[in-house]
Amino acid sequence: MTLKALGAELCLATPTSAASLAELVRADARLSLLAAALDAAGLTGTIAQEGRFTVYAPTDDAFAALRPGLFEALLAAENRAQLTELLRYHLDDRVLTTRDLPNRVIRVQTLLDKSRICLERRGDGMVVIDANGGMAQVTEADIRADNGVLHVIDRVLVPGGIPVCEDLAD
Repeated sequence: MTLKALGAELCLATPTSAASLAELVRADARLSLLAAALDAAGLTGTIAQEGRFTVYAPTDDAFAALRPGLFEALLAAENRAQLTELLRYHLDDRVLTTRDLPNRVIRVQTLLDKSRICLERRGDGMVVIDANGGMAQVTEADIRADNGVLHVIDRVLVPGGIPVCEDLAD
């Protein structure tokens, strides 16, 4: 075998690293509205960079279930601050997989200042509870990226005051 052939074979046999969270979001057809929102809010770069993140990723159906016209209004330039807050509420600066969750409710600080969500393991899956008591089912968990993990959820998390799950959490 020639050196050139050996080099080509090694390149084919060497596993490539996973995509970034931003690339995973952009590549998933179920998350096209999230990708558009992250771009509009200027947050795509946040989940593309090196670091350790968890993204709780609402599907297009989750965004479609919002009050009619709300998603489109959030994309408007004059509402960028509100959109950014909403999306930062779906991001955590550490990696949390379903395996990491204890068998109880835990509080998780999001990238939105002083705003928490709660996570609860349920069987083999988990739910995410927002500040208003809304529960998002994780429909696909632990999608690995080179800079974190993504959990696909079935509703948009809404920030607010102290999560109603605080009493249940550690």
